Amino acid sequence: MSFESDAGVLAWTDLPVTSASAQGVKQSYTAQLNGNSMLTVYGESDGVGGVQNLGVGIGSTTPWGYFSINPNGIGSNRPLFNIGSSTASQFMVGTSGFVGIGTTSPQRLLHVYRSTDGAPVRFEDANGYCEIDPTSTSWTCTSDRSLKKDITDLSSEDTMTRIAALNAVSFKWNKDGENDPLRYGFIAQDVEAIFPELVITADNGLKSVMYGGFTPFIVEAVKELHLSIQNLESRVTDVEGRLAILELAQQVGSGTTSTSTSLNASSTIDTIAGWLASLGATLQNAVATFVAIVADTVTANFVVVNDITTQTVNAASVYAGALQVGTTTNPGGSGITIVDRVTGQPFCMFIANGVMQSAAGSCDNPNNPANQPGVPGAAEPDPEPEPEPVTETGTTTPDGTEEGAGTGGGTTENGTSTPAIGDTASTTPDGTDGSATTTPALPDPTPEPPAEQGTSTEPVIEPGTTENP
Repeated sequence: MSFESDAGVLAWTDLPVTSASAQGVKQSYTAQLNGNSMLTVYGESDGVGGVQNLGVGIGSTTPWGYFSINPNGIGSNRPLFNIGSSTASQFMVGTSGFVGIGTTSPQRLLHVYRSTDGAPVRFEDANGYCEIDPTSTSWTCTSDRSLKKDITDLSSEDTMTRIAALNAVSFKWNKDGENDPLRYGFIAQDVEAIFPELVITADNGLKSVMYGGFTPFIVEAVKELHLSIQNLESRVTDVEGRLAILELAQQVGSGTTSTSTSLNASSTIDTIAGWLASLGATLQNAVATFVAIVADTVTANFVVVNDITTQTVNAASVYAGALQVGTTTNPGGSGITIVDRVTGQPFCMFIANGVMQSAAGSCDNPNNPANQPGVPGAAEPDPEPEPEPVTETGTTTPDGTEEGAGTGGGTTENGTSTPAIGDTASTTPDGTDGSATTTPALPDPTPEPPAEQGTSTEPVIEPGTTENP
């Protein structure tokens, strides 16, 4: 059969279907080659003079789609469908059902091949796309700022806690066999309780986990962990420095040097020097030099200083060439606190008018009587001088001395004086007078009886006075 030249649009052949044909009756015709059905045009009558379920079949006389290929009907040694040549196929479907793009021998259900470097596969939607690149062993997705809005920093305050709360599991899928390997991942419901933003629920109720969405949270957790490690490293360095100092002090105190420790003498000294340098001090010739030390209390077993100014020094022993307590500009409150051996109570020892005195309590207690105005030892203005006593002439005793005629004192024949009332005096055996001190005036005493011949009248030492030799 041939067609006329320039015949235009032609109908090759036609198979009329009438209403007499019941619905569902097959209506088709097939082109054969050597008895093999190659191409079938297929349809079914609809019972009213029309057709339904139309299709074209290759290797099949009953195609179930608009275009169906049955390899069993035409041989199975060739691809079912191919676009391109046998050496450069753009798209093909093999007899095993594998689809190849860019390859004539697909090895998977979908096999994409690219002869040059680059991502051979891209998945795209309205917001961007992702690509898979086997050369870089990675997949990339669009993340340009121009494609995003409402950008805010991800808080890392509790990210580490949330990551730590995740429970990774091993499992097998329900369709896996006994010999299938274990799978690893998460349970979507568990993840949803911690990271609800990474779980998607489908229309059928099944939940999925966006594993790639963990990346930014993991980054923030690592940053938080890094800060914690830095803090711990700083604290460990400080502890190591302190341990090195204690170890060196122990070695020096025992007179031995340990060789079993990992810190030898050189590294120990270097550690100490570095630690002192961080404090603003220098170590030279085993002597640490500090620009300044500010402390409420300094405690030491032995301290040697040229000059020290501090509030409190707590030491087991103090050796001093010269020790001064108090100052001339502020003598009040100065003293030395000594604990009573019997009672265990503190007493403040101080000097008042050249006489050692004591008062209960420590010297640094402002309520101590020694620190109160009007108490001996307290800082007060100098008292007004007492007036000189008046001496009266008396009679002479039988031993050649004069006896006072009145209540006032008198002068002996050898030039010595007897004290006036209110005065005290002492007479040496050779007749010379001792020094006298003045006490406050007392009421007139009862006159003493006359002294017997050969005896001398000795003055009475009143309480509160002192007698000089």
